[in-house]
Amino acid sequence: MAHDLFNSPQKQWMREFFWLPILKAFKARSKIELRYLTFAGPKGYDIDFFVANGIFALDNVRVWERNKDAADALTQKFGLGFQVKVGEAFDLSKAQQERSHFPHSVINLDFTSGAFSIPAARHLPPKLELIGNVISAQREHAESFLLLVAVAAAPDV
Repeated sequence: MAHDLFNSPQKQWMREFFWLPILKAFKARSKIELRYLTFAGPKGYDIDFFVANGIFALDNVRVWERNKDAADALTQKFGLGFQVKVGEAFDLSKAQQERSHFPHSVINLDFTSGAFSIPAARHLPPKLELIGNVISAQREHAESFLLLVAVAAAPDV
């Protein structure tokens, strides 16, 4: 059976025993419904888990997905009104049209393919610059938020 990075035992452990308690506590302190920005992957496991646990309402979830087929699968699974934007997260993080969708209460930047591989010489890996871009967009609003970051790592990194 192929290893599913989006729903591995390690990822499920992160959801259930690390992120969920933090999110429950954050939600208990929040006066508004939580809004969620994530890279969902083709099956939206995080979305299923957090919606089922009452953390987010589905209409408060926004996905940035670089793969059109995965985005279409998410729309089919969650409905035509589901908020999924196709594009590279780095570009979307700088796009003015995405600014209207901020702020988010929880931002989950889940780099399942790693964050540090750089195809060309750069001062800063693009995925780390993406984190800065998202924080800059979020900073335009005076709301607290959680930033969840997961990075796949290989032994040779």
